[in-house]
Amino acid sequence: MKIRRAVPADLPALQWLSRLNNEFHAKQAPEHFHRVEEVYADAQWQQLLSSREHAVFVGEAEGVVLGFALMQLRHDSGSVQVKAKKIAHLAGIYVDGQARGQGMGKGLLQACEAWGIEKEADELGLMVWSFNQAAIRLYEGLGIHELHRQMRKPLRTEKL
Repeated sequence: MKIRRAVPADLPALQWLSRLNNEFHAKQAPEHFHRVEEVYADAQWQQLLSSREHAVFVGEAEGVVLGFALMQLRHDSGSVQVKAKKIAHLAGIYVDGQARGQGMGKGLLQACEAWGIEKEADELGLMVWSFNQAAIRLYEGLGIHELHRQMRKPLRTEKL
């Protein structure tokens, strides 16, 4: 297994993996997710690959890209009560089923953490849906802990 920065030749794999990630989320929470063919257009992926504020990592097994992680540098301005922070934010991660349990997710997250340190971020941050227990276990195993909860109650029963 190899973890590396993504390159333009990885675009087909990034499209495929981001579509699988979307399908997983849409299946688990259809009230929150649309099924889409393309999460990011190729041009958007190209911008992400060349941006100083983003990083895209891929995990390969036997030369085949089977996982990715997308990072974004965020500058949280804070408030009167909350401290301003520079956050290395995990905007997306997905490992194909055939590569799970082999350390690829851990390797991708370690690369993300190293990138955050390189960018002098204060923290590594992410948002995870509560139904994604496998991801939560992975994150907790790497020292990423829950900071706050966002809670909701539906007010309309009809489908939008």
